[in-house]
Amino acid sequence: MLKRIECAENENIRVHGRTAPHATKAVPLLWTASAIELNVTGTELWLEYECIYNGAEAYLRVEIDGADMLRFMLEEGIHKVCLMRGFEPQMVKNICIYRESQASETIVNAIAVYSDGELLCVPEKRLMIEFLGDSVTSGEGLLGAKQMMTWIPCIFGTKDNYALLTAKRMDADWSIVSQSGWGIYCSWDNNIHHNIPEIYEYVCAAAKAPEQISCGSQERYDFSKRKTDFTVVNLGANDCGAFNNAQWVDEDGTVYKQRLDDAGYPYEQDAARVTESVRRFCTMIRKNNPETIILWCYNMLGDMLEDAIVRGVNQYIEYSGDDRVYLLELPQVDESMNGSRVHPGPPAHRLYSELITNKLNEIADGRKMNF
Repeated sequence: MLKRIECAENENIRVHGRTAPHATKAVPLLWTASAIELNVTGTELWLEYECIYNGAEAYLRVEIDGADMLRFMLEEGIHKVCLMRGFEPQMVKNICIYRESQASETIVNAIAVYSDGELLCVPEKRLMIEFLGDSVTSGEGLLGAKQMMTWIPCIFGTKDNYALLTAKRMDADWSIVSQSGWGIYCSWDNNIHHNIPEIYEYVCAAAKAPEQISCGSQERYDFSKRKTDFTVVNLGANDCGAFNNAQWVDEDGTVYKQRLDDAGYPYEQDAARVTESVRRFCTMIRKNNPETIILWCYNMLGDMLEDAIVRGVNQYIEYSGDDRVYLLELPQVDESMNGSRVHPGPPAHRLYSELITNKLNEIADGRKMNF
């Protein structure tokens, strides 16, 4: 006999990722890799979900005991889908259900699960890591053939995503704030409003549908809800792209354009905007997370702004005296490690995760952090 268990009202269902500050009848999955996790006995498990398209479809992925089992596109409306059937009744299964697509106005709500077993406690892990990034962190290119170049939700994925891999390697809970095409100062097309610092202090400012707003997506995020141990920043590639793309004309007619000189290098004053944005963002992260270790990764998709990014981090350290901030240069991989849309594929993400994990462990060992 299957019992219906509402996701928003059961303390044994763990929620990953920033979510609604207001009481809701379901769990809104807002960001890339936002998830619900449960430990359950029984033979069968179903998920009741709600999906409302606002321009783009959405996908869910399901892991059972850490193994990738299901990935499917959601139908609009309220539906039930079977996640497992015929499993050993007494065995405890760990189920994790991830939002595959990045934050948008498309609504994905986990309403309830149906099971013939019992839900058991999912303990909070000792560590919490937040990942701040762009298309790579959103998992763009992790699915689809290499020749696939169309920008559509189905090529975004969480399996083999470096952020989730790193969280698993570190035995940590996770949260992701990322948007494809966005940067530190501006986006790939010079839009100065599309930068991660502008949305960082909000629950999910990229989720602007009325139903998302009503549950608090546009409100200030309460950083005190969970202490973040590590904040991994992976931004800068789209700021590089802005130098080679057309100008952005704002609503008030102001023109924004990051420029290259005749030798093909960024003008000093334009690179300085990125440096200042890096410094300010470090200040913002520290204000909201007094104890976190900040690791800024750079160079993954281009070194045009390497000096500007490193300078910004070092300026912040010098001005603030903050000794809990580190830099990590990541390698640019060759096309053999690409996925679709000329983005890093699974082999590249696994490499990045290994390097980031090693650096985090090195920092933890050096600081004699106990976890």
